[in-house]
Amino acid sequence: MKKILFILSSYFIANLSFGQTLFDYKYFIPDHRSHNLNIIYDDFDNDGDLDIVKRDLKTSLDALLQKNENGDFNLISSKYITVSTTPIISMDLNNDSYPDLITYRTFDTIGVLYNLKNDSFSNEEKIMNFTGSYSINPVKFDYNSDGFVDLFVQDNNHKYYVLINNKKGGFEPAKYIATLEGFDSIYKIEDFDNDKDFDLYVKNGNSISIYLNSNDVFEELNFIDIYTSFDSYGILDIDGNGYKDILYWYDGALWAKYIDYNGSTKKHFIKNSLIVVKDIPYYTFSNNAESIYIEKDGTNNYTVYIALETRQNQNNIFKFSINNQIFGSPQIVLPRFEVNIFNLQEYQFLDINKDGKLDFSFTSNFNEQKMIFINYDINKQEDKTICIQQSFFPIKFAIADMNGDGQEDLCTGSQNGLVYLEKKADEIPSQLQNLIGVMQNPEVSHFTLNNIIDFNNDGIGDVIDFDPTRDYVKVYKNYGKDKFELIQNYTLPNSMPRYIDFADIDQDGFIDIILRNNNPTDYTTVQFSWMKNNNGINFQNIESLPINYSKPISYSSLAYADFNNDKKTDFLLLCGYFDNGKINLEVVLLENINGQLIGKTITSFDDFIGYSHIKAIDFDKDGDIDFVVYSKEYDKPLLFFKNKGQYQFDKILIENINIEDLEFEDIDNNGVYEIYAWNNDDQKNLNTIFYYTTTDFINFTKSIIDTYNMYNDNSDKSKRGDLIFFDYNKDNKKDLFFSNYATRYKTISVYRNITQTLDIEEINKSNDLQQLTLYPNPFIETISWDNPENKDYNIKIFTITGKLIQNKNTNNNTLNLSNLEKGVYLLNIENQNNNFKRTFKIIKK
Repeated sequence: MKKILFILSSYFIANLSFGQTLFDYKYFIPDHRSHNLNIIYDDFDNDGDLDIVKRDLKTSLDALLQKNENGDFNLISSKYITVSTTPIISMDLNNDSYPDLITYRTFDTIGVLYNLKNDSFSNEEKIMNFTGSYSINPVKFDYNSDGFVDLFVQDNNHKYYVLINNKKGGFEPAKYIATLEGFDSIYKIEDFDNDKDFDLYVKNGNSISIYLNSNDVFEELNFIDIYTSFDSYGILDIDGNGYKDILYWYDGALWAKYIDYNGSTKKHFIKNSLIVVKDIPYYTFSNNAESIYIEKDGTNNYTVYIALETRQNQNNIFKFSINNQIFGSPQIVLPRFEVNIFNLQEYQFLDINKDGKLDFSFTSNFNEQKMIFINYDINKQEDKTICIQQSFFPIKFAIADMNGDGQEDLCTGSQNGLVYLEKKADEIPSQLQNLIGVMQNPEVSHFTLNNIIDFNNDGIGDVIDFDPTRDYVKVYKNYGKDKFELIQNYTLPNSMPRYIDFADIDQDGFIDIILRNNNPTDYTTVQFSWMKNNNGINFQNIESLPINYSKPISYSSLAYADFNNDKKTDFLLLCGYFDNGKINLEVVLLENINGQLIGKTITSFDDFIGYSHIKAIDFDKDGDIDFVVYSKEYDKPLLFFKNKGQYQFDKILIENINIEDLEFEDIDNNGVYEIYAWNNDDQKNLNTIFYYTTTDFINFTKSIIDTYNMYNDNSDKSKRGDLIFFDYNKDNKKDLFFSNYATRYKTISVYRNITQTLDIEEINKSNDLQQLTLYPNPFIETISWDNPENKDYNIKIFTITGKLIQNKNTNNNTLNLSNLEKGVYLLNIENQNNNFKRTFKIIKK
């Protein structure tokens, strides 16, 4: 849903569309693609390929349609179908060639979401009630061979019923079929004994039983139970005697159980039980899924595919042939298909694109990292697994070209998940694209902690995987198109907690790695070390960065900038210390002098506690670095420190307010930064996005962009959200992106920038138009513009609310505005000689 944003009324101009900071609608980019792993594959839009509906059986939060567009499930966004319903299976209930969704709730009610043929579904309609409590193990089958699909369901007393399609979009009353004691579900329905009716293959734990049908009376075959650790069974007639045999896993090998019929006793019996394939290993302690898929190539000829964890943390798909009862040697057709090695489930062999080639899909869910993967044409080894759904934690944004198309993308994600947003000329942000190339590497860590930097200056964002608890730094080079190569796996020398940063310490044009850790002697003071970037090839061994400072440094927050204009990266530290019974903070500058950090105290203050942060920038653009200090704790001061030179700073209180994150940006192009920030009120669950403007760098005006309610639960305050500016729609205006990480939501929002920047309006397209430069701005009394030739100008001065207060003609290039009060104005210059005009926002100090 779109939400209109607002700006303080004093900044809104009704009759002028330029010179103001404005944001349009707020667009949510939610992580709804990773809420669901209960997948229903079907051709919901009847276009010839398989789409998916994802639903959440545990919470009944939602059901979503994710469409397949020529093999791309991420081309368009997932679409909510319904909320607070539980689709359990798809079936074309009304025979219109568009699959509907059968729902189930309150243990006794069957409903339907009718497919409306426009990528949407009807509201849930109840179509029948049961007496008693039923489980959710539905099976589709045309029970009465009338061309309409019927539905088998099971109650809690192990009784199975058939719901016959009434050919009017509903079901007839439940018809009792059989009571099958002590089983989990029906595994397969087909004619086992070739007597023209259906029989039941019933799964019971790790066993499978067969129930023969005789006029809807079912009798269990004796001695057919198969006790095995393998969870999938192949059903096929290997020897061609007209009776289905069973492929299964047992005792470290693939077995075949051959079944025949004794005409004298009129009993089926096991003719033989043999090991048929020895060379497919199996990791018996696996908690992943297994699956067998069988293609019949002709009479007594089959191709068999088996997907399983062959050894710990390694999953493969094997393929072998059966030709006239002769088993061929198995070959691996899809090696190491695991991406996230834990809890791989929902193995499905499908022709997803309906191109006649066998595809394979699976899911992964470990540590709430819910992902869906597909490998198209598993017989084509050069094809790779793609991700059509990926969980991600939008803690920190990065801007880099992630897919190698020469255009910057917005990337986010930290642990076991990376996504990026492509820049496209659309009003609404495009679908997030998945990156799994790092996770596909066999040497990848189980908990990948991704940092995005372009370490080799090729214009593409690479990945530095860093884990302080496992003592390593891994460097992955990005070749684009989700291809990553591990080029360095560096083991750190000890196991103390560490933090990682990136900056060009030696000013050689390549980003270096900076590591900091607690001093092993006191665990409170900080030590710095670095890994020099070896000209984009890799990183050199870790070296210490000596600190020359009179007091121990207890690190809280860090900023990098060239404070002394010597073209070397200095460190600005926010340090905590305990004095007079309370915690105090001081700002320490560590000047980078030939690789040594020479420290001096810039300022100190009290009444700060945890989660305090520092950010540095030349805020007033005078050539000297200023900085801001803020805290995520409630009602702490937001402080601006203006650099007066010679390491002297004026401390200015902007407001007493907790800040989750802030960024600097000159959105209206008036030459002065604004401060954009996010505040969260835990007591009211209220989030506010706002910004500050200033004309004198002493007094700051606050403007609200958005307020909304959102429960941030127990997410870590130190990494609960991030702000960044990124032009997602190619209109040359930076839009405001905001990640608000909470365990349940994990959302990204974007506020579209509709600020009219003060560019020249070309009235005639003359080649000799001169683009004016206005200076100084801010000004004290007079303001000038470049004027190489005498020109006639019409000058108009407006208040920020759009009121005309001065109108004059002049051929000078200097204007005396000493009569104006301090504040912000709009100056419109029209060159009456070559007929162009330009509007500036000007600030009088």
